[in-house]
Amino acid sequence: MFWTDWGSTPKIERASMAGLNRTVLVDLTNSSQIWPVAVFVDYTEDRVYWIDAYDDVIDSTDLHGQNRRKLSDSVHPTRNILPFDFTVYDDTLYWGDWNSDTIEKLNWTTAEYLGGFGVLTSDRVFGLGLLDKSRQPAAAGKKIVFYNYNFCYK
Repeated sequence: MFWTDWGSTPKIERASMAGLNRTVLVDLTNSSQIWPVAVFVDYTEDRVYWIDAYDDVIDSTDLHGQNRRKLSDSVHPTRNILPFDFTVYDDTLYWGDWNSDTIEKLNWTTAEYLGGFGVLTSDRVFGLGLLDKSRQPAAAGKKIVFYNYNFCYK
């Protein structure tokens, strides 16, 4: 598992699912990134990405904390964002933005801003989840389906 820790000692960490072998992948203490709010693991590229709400950047490292690479210096052209959570599907990164109460989009391979969905809520977007049949294991014998905006198992 991977997670972010922000505040006086911001960092990106990992551990086994049992909580063992806790490791700091990236120590952000001496950087301008102080609010790393969410992580995404790309297992095809073996990289961990995070979005920093203070600097409005997307940064990454490999699964061992080496080969750090910044994807974008500025996620949004107005630089007036406060991203809280994000998810990735194909080449598109989606994030929930606390300043605009919207879900915004970015091509995460080119760092091109793709716009947003407009105001979706009268409060903040706290988390994003993405469902697609490519992310559902067929061998499990159950598929998640939608029925009148409610979830059910079939």
